Amino acid sequence: MLQETNEAYSKLVGVVDRVFGLAKSDRQYYETKWVANHLQYRGKYDNTVTLLPGRSRVYPRDTRVKVEGFVAKMMELMFPASENNFTFQPSPVPDIPREDLQRIMQQVQDPKEVREAVMAFAQERADAMTTECEDQLQELDWTQMCKSVLRSGAKYGLGVARGPDVIFKERKYYLPDPVTGLVSTQKEDYPRPFFDAVNIWRAYPDFSARVWEDQQFFFEEVVLTRPMLYALAKRTDFRGKIIRDYLREHTTGTYRPAEYESKLYADGEGRRSVPSARQYMVRRNLLFVAAKYLRDIPGMVDLPTEDEEDVFVDVWTIDGFVIKAVRPPLGERPSDLYHGFIYLGDEESPICGVGMPENLRDSQMQVCAASRALMDNTAAVAGPIVEVNEALLAAGEGKKQVRSFTTFRRDDMGADGNIPAIRNVSVDSHIQEILAVLKYQREVLDVESMLPSWLMGQTQQLGEAFRTTSNMSAMQGGANLFAKDTVRAFDKFIKSMITSLYNWNMEFNDKPEIKGDYDVIPRGTVSLLAREIRGMALDQLATTLSPEDRALIDTREMLIERIKSRDLPTKLILSEQQAAAAQQSMQQQATAAQQIEQSLTAAKAQQASAAASKLGAEAMAIGMKAPVEAQSMANDSTANAIASIGGMLNDGHQIERSSADSAASG
Repeated sequence: MLQETNEAYSKLVGVVDRVFGLAKSDRQYYETKWVANHLQYRGKYDNTVTLLPGRSRVYPRDTRVKVEGFVAKMMELMFPASENNFTFQPSPVPDIPREDLQRIMQQVQDPKEVREAVMAFAQERADAMTTECEDQLQELDWTQMCKSVLRSGAKYGLGVARGPDVIFKERKYYLPDPVTGLVSTQKEDYPRPFFDAVNIWRAYPDFSARVWEDQQFFFEEVVLTRPMLYALAKRTDFRGKIIRDYLREHTTGTYRPAEYESKLYADGEGRRSVPSARQYMVRRNLLFVAAKYLRDIPGMVDLPTEDEEDVFVDVWTIDGFVIKAVRPPLGERPSDLYHGFIYLGDEESPICGVGMPENLRDSQMQVCAASRALMDNTAAVAGPIVEVNEALLAAGEGKKQVRSFTTFRRDDMGADGNIPAIRNVSVDSHIQEILAVLKYQREVLDVESMLPSWLMGQTQQLGEAFRTTSNMSAMQGGANLFAKDTVRAFDKFIKSMITSLYNWNMEFNDKPEIKGDYDVIPRGTVSLLAREIRGMALDQLATTLSPEDRALIDTREMLIERIKSRDLPTKLILSEQQAAAAQQSMQQQATAAQQIEQSLTAAKAQQASAAASKLGAEAMAIGMKAPVEAQSMANDSTANAIASIGGMLNDGHQIERSSADSAASG
């Protein structure tokens, strides 16, 4: 049987387990709330609701709609397509390498220009650090991880991410042979920072802390497979022999569901996410331990001289065995490695906020009650309710079901001959009243969630007056007010993560061009407020400009800014060269159309003049003849002239139409 033979590790695991016991006890209160939140999100009743047999069990999933709507809205606000949600900015007095400072001072003599050159140099490096971090986060599917944290925060009041840990990735490079000239492929492993979202059910924060940064410990349970544990056994920072010996003695896995998991999956759903019997529970423990418990631990360096002085350590355990114990290379407290997003902060419990399901519970239960009443009343009204006097029916007839073409046989009528054996019982319909209650309760849900239904595209309840662009823009701006506090909380989470990533790059990245003295600037709040205010201002300006004012405005730049404020791609706008070509084409088409119109007008005038001259000549010739003959000929000539003029006019119309068709086809 595997036993710990190193006394130092035995004492250390004893200290760690005692602190974990306190954390586990403190979390039980939150587990109860989290289970209720989870069931409400899934649309499942818990044991606090009594459902009568034979009655409706319907559960409208309004809470889930609100949670997912919140996540989608926040992702839209926090991860715009056209800009980053964080950046690096040089400190007011940037600390740059001495050789770079000397080079700048040699190139620039004016002291004011020196400072400007130093700030420009620092900003260039800060931009390079921003690009490097963006590349690293892109490899980790940064947006999906943040989405998981947002959803956890909305459901439970707390979302957590872990990092940076270190993973090794393989890269290839090609080297030519100096003799043969042939190119060979070389491979090498290089370190990369790694972040991941933490399952809140596996996390044990220090709930006694007043702010996230004041936590004295953080525990995380990690479920690993046998291959994963064997991979850890090969690393030099883990106790490989202990891991291999443990796996030999426990071939079927040691994972056992916790009490909260039994409640969590009592509805029979989601069991695929429960670890199987061939998996193992490893616990990562970040906490402060007195130096005296660490002096005999291999690899512990820079310990204080005082035995009672606390040291921040990273300890991994499995079933009471220490498999890793180190001082974290980065971070001096748990919040440097575990980053929290707190939704709807609670003064009584600042480390874990109030989840949206808990905030909406009363209204959700009222919606459920009204929905059950609606289904029950609808069923009672729709189905037949029949009173049967079996004493008046023949034997066995009372067992029949009432349906079409059913025949009931009666016994001797006797004294009850005038009383029907079967008659309907009417049930009053209250469907419209219940629907009104449902509508009211959903309006309350909109208010309590601070997430109106129309914000998610459900605009049926809005009147036509509210569907105009200006009114919808104003309503959108007002609805964004709900998000601003939450955006600030998420900005704090972003800043914590990016700061830790910055520290990792400063310590381990081999690119000198990215390193410098920078501040992390989360841009969620700034971006939200700026886009909201800028978009509304630009819309108002575009609709109120007079023709004289419009001539003084760069309409192209205004269009670009309006598109940016709506988080739309600016590639929708033609380039200046494309716009100039399009303008030239339009002018050419307008000139061609004008020339065609002028030609048509001249042709019509020429034809009309020729017709009039011919008619005058014919009239003079007619006047020289005898009156009777002249009159006859005049009548005939007039008719012919009129016909001739009509023909010429028709020819003119044909010319006009032909020219227009040619212009259109051209």
